[in-house]
Amino acid sequence: MEKRAHPCFAVLVISMLFVVSCDDSLPEDSLYTYKRQMLSEYLLSHPQYSEFSKLVDKANHLDLLGVYGNFTCFAPNNEAMKIFYEQRGVSGVDELSVQDCDSVARTAIISGVMYTLGDLRSVHFLSEPNMMGRNLSVEPMTIIYGTDSVTTYRINRGASLVYPPVTDSLENAVIHPVNRVVPWSNMTLPYVMKDNEAISIFNHCIEFTGLVNKIQAICDNSYDPQYWRDDMKMEGYRGERWYWVPTARNYGFTCFVVPDSVLHEVYGFGHGANAQGVSRGLIDMYKYACTKYPEGSGSAWYGNPDVNTESFRLADFGKATDERNPLYRLTAYHMMPRNAPFERLYSNCTICHYDINPTEWYSSMDADHLFKVEYVYNTNRFQGQRQNETLYLNSMYDPDHPQLTMRGAIVSPSLPDDKEQQAVNGIYYYIDRLIDYSQETQNKVFNTRMRIDFLTFWPEAINNNFRSAISWDENFGIDSREKNWAIPPGYLENIEWDPSCKLTYTSPRNWFGSFEGDEFAVSGTGSYDVTFRLPRVPAGIYQIRLYFALTDGGGLSQAYIDGIPCGTPFSTSSGDPTWTIRNDWQDISKLSGDALIEAKKTLHNHGWYHGPLGVRYRIVQLHDDRLLNYNNSLPMGGKWYHIRRVIYTGNLDPDTYHTMRLKSVSDLNASQILDCIEIVPKSVYGVEATGKAEDDY
Repeated sequence: MEKRAHPCFAVLVISMLFVVSCDDSLPEDSLYTYKRQMLSEYLLSHPQYSEFSKLVDKANHLDLLGVYGNFTCFAPNNEAMKIFYEQRGVSGVDELSVQDCDSVARTAIISGVMYTLGDLRSVHFLSEPNMMGRNLSVEPMTIIYGTDSVTTYRINRGASLVYPPVTDSLENAVIHPVNRVVPWSNMTLPYVMKDNEAISIFNHCIEFTGLVNKIQAICDNSYDPQYWRDDMKMEGYRGERWYWVPTARNYGFTCFVVPDSVLHEVYGFGHGANAQGVSRGLIDMYKYACTKYPEGSGSAWYGNPDVNTESFRLADFGKATDERNPLYRLTAYHMMPRNAPFERLYSNCTICHYDINPTEWYSSMDADHLFKVEYVYNTNRFQGQRQNETLYLNSMYDPDHPQLTMRGAIVSPSLPDDKEQQAVNGIYYYIDRLIDYSQETQNKVFNTRMRIDFLTFWPEAINNNFRSAISWDENFGIDSREKNWAIPPGYLENIEWDPSCKLTYTSPRNWFGSFEGDEFAVSGTGSYDVTFRLPRVPAGIYQIRLYFALTDGGGLSQAYIDGIPCGTPFSTSSGDPTWTIRNDWQDISKLSGDALIEAKKTLHNHGWYHGPLGVRYRIVQLHDDRLLNYNNSLPMGGKWYHIRRVIYTGNLDPDTYHTMRLKSVSDLNASQILDCIEIVPKSVYGVEATGKAEDDY
C-alpha cells in the first residue's frame, strides 16, 4: 500500500508567514481550509477558476488531477487568465493551441509533493520540478495591504500569491491562488542569456569560443524508457523498495557569469569596441585569460595577447574554439553540464554546519576540471572573513592553513531587474569575481580533502532530478515522496557495469546513514562488477578512499585503479563473520587525547578510516535541512558500520582520466554501495608529527 502524508498535516505544522508585524498576524487556522475534494473537482466547482479549468481540460490534464496522489497547483484566477489572453492577443481558451494550454497547465502544477506556505520560506527554488521538468523560483516580496506592509511570494518572477492567504488543502493537492499565469521560457540557455544586456562580455566569449553551441541540447531523443519496460518497476537490494526507470534523459547546463559592471569596476575591462570593431571587453577577457593559462604561449591555438588594443583583430585570438585556448578555458570553467537550481548546488542533508560547511565538487566544461562549491556558515571555524549563509565558488579558508586562503566568488541566487534566469535546458547566476583553474587555484583550493558525492559524478543524475526531498519514511517501505531509480545501461556516461548487475539509486530519507542521505548501489546475482571514471585533480600524490555504510547485503570487493588491483579484497558486509576490524573499532566521537590517536591509528593500519564526525544522520523526522544539530542527529563517526576504505595511495596524472573498478570476489548475492569518494592530497593525509593532522570531520 502506498504511503502518503495526509494533507491535514500541513494545517497543523504551518505557521503564519505573510505578515511582517505581529499586530497584523492572521490566525493560523485562516491560512488553510481543508476540503475533501480532488484538485480537478475543486477547479471545476469554483467559478473564479473557470477559465483555468477550461485550459486544463483542453490540455487533457483534468483526469490526472482527479486521481489520488500529491499535487501543488499555482492556480491563476479568471482575472489573471484575462491578462494572459490580452498578452497573447486572443479572446479566450478556444483561440489557444493545445500545446499552449499544456505549457500553462504543466508550468503551474507540481506532481508528487504538496508544497505548503511554510515550504516557500527561505528557499530560492522549489526542490521538486513542475510537470514541465523545471524548478519554480520563489521570491518574498513586500506589498501594501490596506495600511500595513505585508509579505507574499512571487513564483517564477511573474505570478504572486494572492493576499490575504486563501490557500486550500485538498484530498490530493495544495492549491495556491496567483494573480498571473506562472511564466515559463521555451528558449535554450544561450538565448535566455543573450537577452540580458548586462552580461554582453560573457555572451561574446561563449559565442566566439563556440561554447554557445555546446549548451543548446535539451534531451536525448534516442532514449526510450519503454525499451526497459521489464525493469520499470523492480525490487532493489533494500527489499520492498521500488525502483523506477527514468522517463527521460534530459541535458542541462549552468553558467556562472560575471556581469559587465563588475568586469569594468573590479578588473578594468573596457567598454565598447576598438578601431577594428572588436569588443574591448572581449579583448580584455582574453588578455586576462592568458595570465591564468600561460603555458600555451607561442602555440598556434594560443594567439598574441600583446597586440595593441586598438589594432587587436579577431585573428589575434588564435584558435579560440580550441579547448586549449586561454579564452576558451576561462569561459568553459564558468560552465558545467548540469542544470542546478540554487538549492541543488549544495546539500545540507547530512552536514552539521556547526562543524563544517556543505561543500561539493563539480566538473566544469573546461576539460572536466573541478571547481568547488561551498555554502558558508558563521557557526563553524571555517567561516573566516566570508559572509554568513552565502554560496562561494573556489573559496578557501582553513584557520590551520592561513597561507591557503582564497576569496573565490560569491553566487547570487537570483538576478536583478526581472531578468529571465531559467531556460528550458539550464540556468545562470551572477557571480562577483572570475574563477579559474590556474596554478594558484590548484595550489590553494585543491590542497584539501575533497569529499565528492557520487550524485555529482554524473550530470544525468542532476539533470533528471534523481535526488528528491527527504522522505518521511522511517522504514524501507514505499513512500510517494521518494525517487528511487533503476539505471539502464548507457544512461550515465563514464560508468560501465556487468550486464548481470543492476545499478540503482536510492533517494534521501531520515534515519538513513549515507553521505548526503542518498546512494547508488550495484548489485548482482552472485557477483557485481562496476567501473567508473574518477574526477580529475591537479598533479600530485593522493589517497583515494571509498566512503560507505556496511550493510547486511554487502559483499567482498576487490578494487582496481586503472585496471591494476589495489591491495587485498575488503568486506562491505556488516554481518560478515570474517570482518574483524570492528573488534578494534572505537567510537571516536567519545574519545580524545592519546586514546583518540591510538583508536585512529589502529584502523588506519588496516586500511580503514572512521566515518566523519561532521557528517550526521537524522534520528528524528526533520523536514528542514538547516535544522540538523547535535540533538536530532548522530555523527557517522560514532557507529562502526559507517566507514571509509583506503583504496589507493599514489600519484594521479592530471592529463589522464583515471578509473576505479569494484568487483565482487565472493559467490554470495551482494551489493556494493557507491556513496562518496574522498580524494586527499598527501599534504593533508601524510602530515608529519610537527604538522596539523587531518581533522576527523
